[in-house]
Amino acid sequence: MNFWRSRLRWQLMLSYLPLIVVPVLLIGLVTSRLAEQGLTLIITQGAQHKASEQATQFAQYYADHGSWDGVSQLFVIPQRPPWLPILRPLDPDKPRGEGPGFGELFSPEQLLITDLNGTVIASDSNKGLGQSLAEGALRRGAPIIVKGKQIGTLVIGAAFGLLDQQQRQLLDAVNTALVLSGFVSVVLAIVLGLWLSWQITRPAQQLMIGVRRLSQGEWTEPLEVQSNNEFGDLTRAFNTMASEVTRQQQLRRQMVADVAHDLRTPLSAMTLEIEAIEAGFQTPEEATASLREEVNWLQQLVDDLRTLSLMDADQVQLQPIVTPLYPFLCSVYDFWLAMAEEEGRHLEIDFGPDLPKAAIDPGRMRQVLGNLIDNAIRHTESGKRIMLGASCEGSNVVLRVTDNGKGIAPEDLPHIFDRFYRADRSRQYDSAKGGSGLGLSIAQRLVELHHGRIEVQSIVGQGTTFSIRLPMA
Repeated sequence: MNFWRSRLRWQLMLSYLPLIVVPVLLIGLVTSRLAEQGLTLIITQGAQHKASEQATQFAQYYADHGSWDGVSQLFVIPQRPPWLPILRPLDPDKPRGEGPGFGELFSPEQLLITDLNGTVIASDSNKGLGQSLAEGALRRGAPIIVKGKQIGTLVIGAAFGLLDQQQRQLLDAVNTALVLSGFVSVVLAIVLGLWLSWQITRPAQQLMIGVRRLSQGEWTEPLEVQSNNEFGDLTRAFNTMASEVTRQQQLRRQMVADVAHDLRTPLSAMTLEIEAIEAGFQTPEEATASLREEVNWLQQLVDDLRTLSLMDADQVQLQPIVTPLYPFLCSVYDFWLAMAEEEGRHLEIDFGPDLPKAAIDPGRMRQVLGNLIDNAIRHTESGKRIMLGASCEGSNVVLRVTDNGKGIAPEDLPHIFDRFYRADRSRQYDSAKGGSGLGLSIAQRLVELHHGRIEVQSIVGQGTTFSIRLPMA
């Protein structure tokens, strides 16, 4: 029982069955009943018409003889085969006083003459004499009128709704056809329902397999999209989600490995400095500067990790204000100018006082531009130029940090904003010059919180340009 409850396919089939069987039964029963009633109506109407045609002959006989004596000579007794059965009446208006032998008293072609009270006084087979007929049967007979006065009624046995063998065979053939067609319809509907339920549940079963694989960490390739309906859209969405989950898991593992590596290196350097002091190779004063650099770098890494964790938890709240961009960019330029000159780089500006205003958090946007300028200083050779620019493009303002350094390889550009991603894999750790590897990731998230986007364009050997697109205030 649990199997039937747990399988969506069989649940669908069980829900289809009433919708299949009930209409077929209703249609079959209604059609059979209508066919039987229609055939009975035709028979009774035919009997009434035939009685009307013969009533004149019997009226003339009564007018000539003054009674029904000898009327049996007018009855034409048909030659009935001995195997023809006497069938039961189908009409509810049966003769009054009907007993168990009513089916033996009357036949469809039998002629009956009744008096005004509906009592049979003459019959072509001398059966049923003295029986009283129902009003319904009398209404389907033909009145016998002599000199403007009704003296009796001529009734044919078919007026009772009695069917002969051929008519019964026709009705049985109709019922048989209804049963066969209903059975075939149910079978075909069940087969079609099984196929449709399989088509519906197959993508769901595939999705369940994919979910199990993903939960067990065995996701290797996307699921095949087998339909263009909602299940197809769901499969595509699941493939996208699974790929992103897998990528995030890989990034998380890689981030943990990178954090461990980046922590191990300065800690090892600090350990060596302490061992050198203990061995007397250098004085504490000489080791202080190196230890301070390592501690500062560790502090920067911890701060960056904390910032990223807060942003991942949506706990970083900006405080945007409408800020004139010209004085804001001038202050950023003034802050980084001295550092750039100290490193031998030329920091220049490419914007005018006609810059619009933008709704930004000045502190966070200063952090973004600082990360980009700092990266440009660290990856640009001495004597090279770094440009801080801005311009308007439609309803956006674009801030740019451009350098003419060594550039970024095309295969590294899609991953430049990944955490701890290093385009220059040969670059060794340097606490004085190396960053935490999180600056660009932080910059991207902060720009997105400003409802903007950050882009990068680079040509190897010519330089790199980072563009920040922000909506105008």
